Amino acid sequence: MKTFLETVKAALDLGASDIFIMAGSPIIVKSSGNYSNLDSEKLSATDSEKLIGQIYEIGKRKKNLLETVGDDDFAVSIPGLTRLRVNAYRQRGSVAAVARLIPFGIPNAGEMGIPSWLMEMAELKSGIIILSGTAGSGRSTTAACLIDRINSTRTGHIVTLEDPIEYLHKNKSCFISQRELGIDSHDYRAALRECRRKCPGVVFIDRLRYQEDILTALELCDTGCLVIIAADAKSPDDAFSKMLSLFSAETQEQMKKILMQSVKYIVCQSLTSDEKGKLSPGFELMKPSEI
Repeated sequence: MKTFLETVKAALDLGASDIFIMAGSPIIVKSSGNYSNLDSEKLSATDSEKLIGQIYEIGKRKKNLLETVGDDDFAVSIPGLTRLRVNAYRQRGSVAAVARLIPFGIPNAGEMGIPSWLMEMAELKSGIIILSGTAGSGRSTTAACLIDRINSTRTGHIVTLEDPIEYLHKNKSCFISQRELGIDSHDYRAALRECRRKCPGVVFIDRLRYQEDILTALELCDTGCLVIIAADAKSPDDAFSKMLSLFSAETQEQMKKILMQSVKYIVCQSLTSDEKGKLSPGFELMKPSEI
């Protein structure tokens, strides 16, 4: 059986984006939307636990959440190789994991197929931008590219709240504070509220959780801050509807008017494959003010 480090190297050689580890199956990798076995050897429950234990050792992370809750989401860096976003979980009495391979550095927006009109949103000084899409659509990469454009072309403080941190940003024209939930802060709502005290010019929120998130985002906008929010949604309309659904029926009409003024753009990203299986992103844009 390969070690986890050997598994990562083999996956990188194949150009894979994800690694799947679970008992009763060989190690599986995903590349260009296709799934294949890394080798023919099926993992036993002991094998999967050993491999996943190696991930925790590399990340110097305790297994508390995995053992008590049954799910654990975190990021790991392997110097000289790659970063990984890992979701470890229990299934059928054994442990399993899915690891997303994330390259060091920020990808080139053009090479990733991100259109110039989207990157030009980096010029906004205030308001809210919603970057939506379903899981695996590439919105985290798009968000990283947009933040990097801001980091390269403006000055000021960028604050991110991420669970976990995927792409690592370096200070460029801006200085950036990346906060990971569970490590840098254990209270998401408090961390978001406290953003106001950090004099940010830009705040990135990796998902919407509560009604309070939107209200805080609106308050940040009122101070002249640009807020970028990643959201799980299948279309711009769906993203806007989900935001409204966090409010009571009695206040939705009022909040709709407020959001239409503050939300500058809602972008929904998806991935499609051509006849050769090559994936490319597609983008749908909505301006709430034009509804």
